[in-house]
Amino acid sequence: MNENVVKQVTTKRIEIIDALRGLAMLGIMIVNFPSINCFSGDETSKFGGVVTTWDKFFEQLNFLVFNGKFYPIFAFLFGFGSYIFYTNAKNKGFNPLVLISRRYLILLFLGCLHIFFVWWGDILLMYAILGFLLIPFMELSAQKLLKASLFTLLLIPVLGVILGALASLGVVDMSTSLLSGLNAYPFTPEQMIATYSAGSFSEIVRQRLLDYLYDFTFLLSDQITIKVAIGFFAYYLGIFGLFLLGVFVAKSDWHKKIDLYQSTLKKSWWGFLIAAVAIHLILLHPFFEKHYGILKGEILAAFYVITFIIVLRRYEGNPLFDLFRSVGKMSLSAYLAHTIFVTLLLYGYGLGLFFKIGPAYLFPLSVIYYFIVGACCKFWLRFHEFGPVEYLWRRLTYLK
Repeated sequence: MNENVVKQVTTKRIEIIDALRGLAMLGIMIVNFPSINCFSGDETSKFGGVVTTWDKFFEQLNFLVFNGKFYPIFAFLFGFGSYIFYTNAKNKGFNPLVLISRRYLILLFLGCLHIFFVWWGDILLMYAILGFLLIPFMELSAQKLLKASLFTLLLIPVLGVILGALASLGVVDMSTSLLSGLNAYPFTPEQMIATYSAGSFSEIVRQRLLDYLYDFTFLLSDQITIKVAIGFFAYYLGIFGLFLLGVFVAKSDWHKKIDLYQSTLKKSWWGFLIAAVAIHLILLHPFFEKHYGILKGEILAAFYVITFIIVLRRYEGNPLFDLFRSVGKMSLSAYLAHTIFVTLLLYGYGLGLFFKIGPAYLFPLSVIYYFIVGACCKFWLRFHEFGPVEYLWRRLTYLK
């Protein structure tokens, strides 16, 4: 195989990864539009400002199909991309530890700015912190990475089922307090709605910081119970396990062997479909729903990924694929653009529509917005190799 053919095949494989990242961004936007219309602790009880029957319908659709199903894809691809960056830096003669540490440090700073100026639901800061923990795993063998990933992904769900079973037998009380929180979240829902919808910029910043601390650390709550602690560690260990899985796949070069695994992918598609249906049926039982027993988001995410790859291989060259690829290549710019847009739509220093509209409006708006952003990304990439934020991130990482 000559050099040009190798380059074309490699580019095609990278484009598939970019397209998957673009697919993840679609799901994340569909979830985040109504999420930004919530305050901390309200995302599951009154998601997106539910006020009408149609709001309730789109809320349930979001939870069934999208919520918790696309961030696993994005987390997996973050680990995948981190390993590719690490190995490329090493192959180019750079010190990979210095470069990837600087890369995460910039992301951490960007996350702090995002939380302060835009939205409390930021993921960049958390990804940066977990990214630093990922660095020691870069040199592990693929076999060890797979074991570490499976252990991390399954530890808390298995522990949750065991503790749930013990709780049902009266051996363990899941509401037992492990330690006292700061009890520094005194606002009523009415006060928080008023702040976000009509407050000044400084008032919204204060509320936003409190919401971030409450949602991502639990320290502002009254008591941190066993159940709260399990939920806390389940979320962060789950993200880290997906990072490890991404590193494993990148190190194993699975993305370079897609054409060899077409029959395996089709068999896996049926397996994940059956598993997803079975898990959702199991979760109808209150015990499993209550005790975090099943990785339903990750299972359905895997089903989405396999479906997407199969469809892409069958309809290669479709313009929709190019749109997903464009958003995926500019995912950081697209992520920041959508949170800025929605906060300007909802918050008091913008149009002030917070809790005045619900999922019935925000769901279709998120889809329309995604395709507008996709068109903008395609146009931008006609003239530039990187998105604007990606270019800045790369420039600061390499310091040139």
